[in-house]
Amino acid sequence: ERLEAASAHNALARKFAEKMPNCVFDDPYEYAPFRDETIFLDDGVHFNQRGYDVYTAFFQNILKDELAKF
Repeated sequence: ERLEAASAHNALARKFAEKMPNCVFDDPYEYAPFRDETIFLDDGVHFNQRGYDVYTAFFQNILKDELAKF
């Protein structure tokens, strides 16, 4: 259920980003580690420490690639 809601939200965000110049949208749920239920606290919404480690690695990689363009 959480993944379905996130996918719907991300589809809208992707459409918006496609209309904006110089805007990049990378769907974190296309990155397999974000699909691992063990990275969330019991509420299923917030990350645990491992989740934040995955989150950090994901965005470091994106920012590295984007900043290399300048």
